[in-house]
Amino acid sequence: MPGLASNAMIKPFKGAVYSQVWINRNAVDLRTAVCGSIPEEWRKQFSKIRLDQPIQVNRKSRNTNLTDETFQSFPVIGGVSGNHVREIEDMLSSVAVTMPKRGIIIYDIGMSNAKKIFLQSHCNVAVNRIRMDLFGDLVTHIRDYQWKALLVYSAFLKFDGVLFSDASIRYKHSLDELPLVRNGVGYIGMEVRDYSPAGAFTHDGMLEAFGVSRESVATSPTVIGGSHIWFKQGGDVASTVLTHLVACSMRKACIAPEGATLPNCNKTERLSGRYIGCHRFDQSAISVVTEKAFPKGLSNEQCLIEALNFIHVRRRGTGMYPPCIRNSSLSPELV
Repeated sequence: MPGLASNAMIKPFKGAVYSQVWINRNAVDLRTAVCGSIPEEWRKQFSKIRLDQPIQVNRKSRNTNLTDETFQSFPVIGGVSGNHVREIEDMLSSVAVTMPKRGIIIYDIGMSNAKKIFLQSHCNVAVNRIRMDLFGDLVTHIRDYQWKALLVYSAFLKFDGVLFSDASIRYKHSLDELPLVRNGVGYIGMEVRDYSPAGAFTHDGMLEAFGVSRESVATSPTVIGGSHIWFKQGGDVASTVLTHLVACSMRKACIAPEGATLPNCNKTERLSGRYIGCHRFDQSAISVVTEKAFPKGLSNEQCLIEALNFIHVRRRGTGMYPPCIRNSSLSPELV
């Protein structure tokens, strides 16, 4: 397995807080690499997308010759609020152990300065601020998860590709050798069997916004919202899927329709064909978008993997991996 052994002793870095990583042999200042904002022209562009129309993907533009070097340059990105700092430390540690050369960009969606400094003391991590004057209305209600697709898109414009990762994700091993990068289509999702089929976890309001029936998603897989990969060399596939996901995220009636809630989930009824009371917000949206874009099935498009083959999901701090700290003077007591 590439990377550090799980029991490796990691010496603390004695220099300044790290803010650069090497991407495509160039030093990148992660503090300014991605602005984390949604310019007005973006809003106009996405407002024109008709979500209730078929999603047309130009499959002729595919270029699947993605090199290892390019794939390994994709940064891991995620967003975190103050109450998830301990949880995301496990994710950062798992990246440092399994994929030690990857840069990590964490977006601040509500942290104290002390917590930001603490996270930035970890290996290859930079914390970016979100410009509240341009982005603030989309993170007012964090649990609507509008911000996730927006962060992916802003990073996607800057880099050759991105790996999105929630605070709860812990990578079991490196994704660098993932076979699908050789023949994928620019987007790699992870199916979470516990939350399939997608229709059971999708509110009627979202289905109406996308112009699809519950029957059309009654057997489609649920694509996990916590970890997915986007790369540009898949041609128009990734950008088409991602723009529709962003367009939904910028419309509250789509991403968080009235009456949609996350609790009260009766998973025992998930195969009934009915909505079972818990809407998964961004996870539901990405599942519906990919179903529309790939009506013959994601597995047939070679862009879907079984989530639990690559990740653990843990919604708390566990210490599963040794933390990779560069500056020992930035004490964990800060958080």
